Amino acid sequence: SGGKIGDRRLLDPAYLTDLRDTLAHADVVVNTTSTMTIDAAALDKPVVNIAFDLHNESPDRSVTRYFNSWIHIQHIVRSGASKLATSFPELLAYTNRYLEDPTLERDQRVHLCDMMCYRVDGGSGQRVVDHLFQALDGQPFLATDQFSHAPELQEVTNND
Repeated sequence: SGGKIGDRRLLDPAYLTDLRDTLAHADVVVNTTSTMTIDAAALDKPVVNIAFDLHNESPDRSVTRYFNSWIHIQHIVRSGASKLATSFPELLAYTNRYLEDPTLERDQRVHLCDMMCYRVDGGSGQRVVDHLFQALDGQPFLATDQFSHAPELQEVTNND
């Protein structure tokens, strides 16, 4: 599946192009509360997160297993930037709601991006390259005020 170590799709430019284009052209993004919610919010796409299993799954395979254990998922859920569908009828209702009015929860999507992203300006790739070059030259990257834009994340980061 996507995201696992060794998943060659993540290195495939065609896969990444398809993923980018799919997200860019989506009217509503439906996922299992993954970080794709943040990507969708950065593009101001309404999001419905699936918080139910279609079949009786064991706890270690349930889509709900992440809600209490992954801090970034907790931030997504608490942000209100997406709707959490706990049943198939809710999934349909929330999806139709966003199809009728994609501006719903727009302010919460902006807040989620402010909280979870350094900048949403299209320049993150260049910043990564710049920091890698600094590291290769032996110059330390000073992450002072790294989370000054998101005080909610400072407490989580400081606990590590």
